[in-house]
Amino acid sequence: MAAKCYAGKVLYVDLSSKELIDIPVDDKAYEKFVGGKGLATKLLCDYVSPKADPLSEENALIVMSGALNPYMPKFTVTSKSPLTNTICTSNCGGSFGSMLKRAGYDGIIIQGKADSLSYLKIDKSVSIEDASSLEQMLISEAVKELPDGYSKLVIGPAGENLVSFASISSDGRFAGRGGLGAVLGSKNLKAIIAKGDKDYDFGDDFEEFYIKCSKEWSQHARIQSLKAYGTANLVLPGALLGYTPVENYKKASPDDVENFEKISGEEFAKHVVGNASCKKCPVGCGKTVNISGKVVKRPEYESIAFLGPNLGNYDKEVVAKLNELCDELGLDTISTGAVLGYAIATKVFPLTFGYNKNLEYAVENIAYKKGYGKELAQGVKKLSERYGKKHAMHVKGLEIAAYVPDSRILGQVLGYLTNPRGACHLNAPTAADELTLFAPLEPGDVKGKPELIAFLESVDNMMDSMGVCRFTAYAFIKKKFKMPHKAESRIFRNLPAAALMSIDVSTYYDLLSNATGKKYGKKSFLEIGKHVANMEHSFNRKAGHKIEEESLPEELLKNLTGDGDAEKGRELLKGMLSKYFELMGK
Repeated sequence: MAAKCYAGKVLYVDLSSKELIDIPVDDKAYEKFVGGKGLATKLLCDYVSPKADPLSEENALIVMSGALNPYMPKFTVTSKSPLTNTICTSNCGGSFGSMLKRAGYDGIIIQGKADSLSYLKIDKSVSIEDASSLEQMLISEAVKELPDGYSKLVIGPAGENLVSFASISSDGRFAGRGGLGAVLGSKNLKAIIAKGDKDYDFGDDFEEFYIKCSKEWSQHARIQSLKAYGTANLVLPGALLGYTPVENYKKASPDDVENFEKISGEEFAKHVVGNASCKKCPVGCGKTVNISGKVVKRPEYESIAFLGPNLGNYDKEVVAKLNELCDELGLDTISTGAVLGYAIATKVFPLTFGYNKNLEYAVENIAYKKGYGKELAQGVKKLSERYGKKHAMHVKGLEIAAYVPDSRILGQVLGYLTNPRGACHLNAPTAADELTLFAPLEPGDVKGKPELIAFLESVDNMMDSMGVCRFTAYAFIKKKFKMPHKAESRIFRNLPAAALMSIDVSTYYDLLSNATGKKYGKKSFLEIGKHVANMEHSFNRKAGHKIEEESLPEELLKNLTGDGDAEKGRELLKGMLSKYFELMGK
């Protein structure tokens, strides 16, 4: 019998045959993979060949609630990415994961292809419904047209048109990276909607502990900034510390501060009018803003970076407009801004840095694959095969996130390379801590960093399996001992294994233990996260990726050693990767 926090089954959907099957989940699978990302990874490896075409009927799109849904809101969407040809999991907020579980399912496995545009409806029964009236609708329009009272996962025109970096929306939050919206589009599925009233009583002990943890989380000092400014609190430091990409991945500098102030979290905070956060969240990092008489969602840091400085654009109204346009069309803002930056740098397309109307036209052209937008819709890697690799900033085909690699953030750089889906800021994110010396490691030094990244990857995988917000890390990952930075750094560099065992992640495994009734300790908790990472690496190897040979674009390799020597940078990364895979047992 499944633990009290689980529904005990997943829904299997074959859109080609219209087969709908309830599949029980074995208790051992819950124990070994927890839920969310862990269980989704297991199921993808079971159902999909690594050699499968991402846009074929064979590929599966898996939606999986976290083990702690509905207490925690995060859920995962997993598939083989049409952008990178790798396994790809995108973590998402909104209500869908919790509502899916309340409808009686821990997850959904979708294969095949519907004869015509359809949507999947889940409540007391499951049905495949006609969605022809929703064809090419913007996401907000489709949400309004779909039945009331349901939580909704929806794609926009970009997904229907198979744009390689199309996203999926849940309550205005997005499973954004890797083009999973195109996978739904390839299956002729415009939306998945769910409604249910099943209750999950995790028990009084869990309830009491959860309330205590939520209070600790919401009162943490670093959370106060998120409450006020959201992730846009990183914009101004991006100029001061020089990590934000400017005009296709040039490094920002303090000389850019005046421009960055115009699009900063502090500036957007002046226009806040409402809440746009995950339901029941004690932080509330998402907000709506009124910009020139129009209420829109406040852009996140990564969106501001790529639709702003990376395009030479410092107009907050334009940044907000481009962000809203991407959201409505169902485009990943990071990849969209990176693709436009590459297109401008090549000087082949009718685009220039600095705001101009052509940027809006370009975003629309990408989503509808019109004119040159058809080429841009392939992503930077495919574009670079025709127009040159010089300005192509990606790893495995995923456009690099908004922390420009350099010698100060070697941990983050290693995380870019080891992430199975490519250069994502959410894989063992260390950049902000490395830059502010919060992390116990020295800039420019590789010692201890492979160990730290492997450790954090395991923790991150478990957070994504539990359905826990990543921002909980500020409060829930603790150091048992406080000591001067230099002393702590010396220990981490020379005795990393011992030092990492002093990092306390007990809040996470205690929450999981309370919810499931199974006792987890630090070792078992980290082993599950490590196993999930190794399954992803194995999938990618079988798909043809030589992961140990991953590197950065030539231009960015020059940033890694301080002397502009790309070859030294390449060797430095090889050394770190070799150590990382040794730690992973590969």
